[in-house]
Amino acid sequence: MGPLRAPLYRPTAYLDFSGVNANTEAEPRYSRLPPVDAAICADRLRRFFLSGVLPPKDPIGRIGLALQVEDDSNLVAFGNGFDNQAAAVYVRLTHGDEGPIAIRAHPGSLFKIRGASWFETDESYDSMEFIQRCKRIVNVNSSLGLEAVLLGTPVTVLGECSYKFILDVADEKERLARLAFYLFAYLFSNLGAWGVVLAVERTEGGGLQIVDYAGLSRRRPGLALAMGLFMLSLTGLPPTVGFVGKFFIFRAALDAGQIGLAVVGVLTSVVSAYYYLRVVVVMYMRSGEPETRSEGWLNATIGVAALATFVFGILPGPVLALAENSGILGVLR
Repeated sequence: MGPLRAPLYRPTAYLDFSGVNANTEAEPRYSRLPPVDAAICADRLRRFFLSGVLPPKDPIGRIGLALQVEDDSNLVAFGNGFDNQAAAVYVRLTHGDEGPIAIRAHPGSLFKIRGASWFETDESYDSMEFIQRCKRIVNVNSSLGLEAVLLGTPVTVLGECSYKFILDVADEKERLARLAFYLFAYLFSNLGAWGVVLAVERTEGGGLQIVDYAGLSRRRPGLALAMGLFMLSLTGLPPTVGFVGKFFIFRAALDAGQIGLAVVGVLTSVVSAYYYLRVVVVMYMRSGEPETRSEGWLNATIGVAALATFVFGILPGPVLALAENSGILGVLR
């Protein structure tokens, strides 16, 4: 599970062997890359990752404080001494004269915020609506802060987290380069195929039909190979991480006695195979001259996603351990 989650965003997952807060690999990985010399558009990043409908920005412009679950280990271990109460005091003393203050409880909190005269309790339907009500977001190390960065709302991070290095620069171009790296190359997204879509998209909304991929295997064989791997993974075929995921979901359903659910899952996989594998057929069996983009950061993104999709498909140990330890398989039991 990563900081961007369905249904509001295209889902992501962390791929970091040192930690997603202190000692994170995010900034060291970025520092080893050559300078990014590409025009990265913030709006295109938003459109790429947004799945939900973005509400309009509230003109009132509140200072929003996103609280975390009280026993969150990230809050306790990597909060730089800040807990929820200390963060609230910080916001009042530092931003109290900048506008109304809105405090949002974590959806998993066991406690209800008791109102006070100096702040309002946020009742937004979801995190996206809350961000759009605010002109600045303050948090300790909540993933809601990354959502705000993506949506273009200024963020103050009081603790340690993997996306904090994005906020450490004032230059807008450099900040967008770091954000693009973080979203595409640091986070392991099971939607690596969308990177290929971005490469084939000639103009906004152009190059998005299946026929636009005809001949891709001859013009960009590496790109076509990556796309084929992603399609196999989305279908749930070996040797990809998508097969591992579907295998364990079906196994959990059978272990729980949910045979009907497993049958429905298999049937939907068969139906989806028609659509996903059709892309592979068009790339390798149809002639064409597709126009594509070739930028270093985008090629690296697709390469990392393809490698992870394949490696975790033939060496699924880390994925299976994550599934067991996080209780994903217990959801159906």
